[in-house]
Amino acid sequence: LGLIFALHWLLIAGLCRSRGQTSAMFSALSHALSYWVASFGVAAGGAWCRSAGRYVPCKGGEEMSWSCLMKEQPGDYQTIYALHYVALAFMVSHWVLDALQLFSWSRSAAFSEPLRLRVLFSSTSLLEGRASLVYWCVVMAALFLVTVTWTGLVRDWSTAVGLDGLALILIIEMIVVGACAGGLLHRKSVVCDEKNMREESVILREAETVREDMRPVLVPVM
Repeated sequence: LGLIFALHWLLIAGLCRSRGQTSAMFSALSHALSYWVASFGVAAGGAWCRSAGRYVPCKGGEEMSWSCLMKEQPGDYQTIYALHYVALAFMVSHWVLDALQLFSWSRSAAFSEPLRLRVLFSSTSLLEGRASLVYWCVVMAALFLVTVTWTGLVRDWSTAVGLDGLALILIIEMIVVGACAGGLLHRKSVVCDEKNMREESVILREAETVREDMRPVLVPVM
């Protein structure tokens, strides 16, 4: 149900609303809305492919394969078929990336006030400023890699032998994208923390110097 209806994002939005975090609430709702739009795309595209009468039976007898899709189907069928699977890939990519963080987000929901969800285990808060855009970019990067893989890089998939192998490859790619993005974000957080510590150290030294300069000088009485 979470995959289709984005229930976890609705829960996050509700928590944000209850804690007065209006901007964060709308950020969470945007993620939920993306699930609903993708769900509609999957349903509408699948319905068209089954009912439009544009499907050409594959010469090899399979229901669909890369070769059949790219070489035997008419252009409009290729487009709608691909787009409705792109919508499905978006949903699954988003859900897999969300699932990697649900435990961390649950702890934050229980103990953090205000609610502060970390992006892929970095110190960056998902619901604040640019971080929401960063997470969108991670989701879209996973979607791009997955789409390029099943439409071009892996060409031997076929429903005749099952799609489990292809599905496993795509899910691994989603996890790898999430892990790489998390590593980069964590590294950036460490660098920023070190920079802030150096700046604070400089400020403290300057403040100490100013205090030393302002300390009264005792002149001995002759």
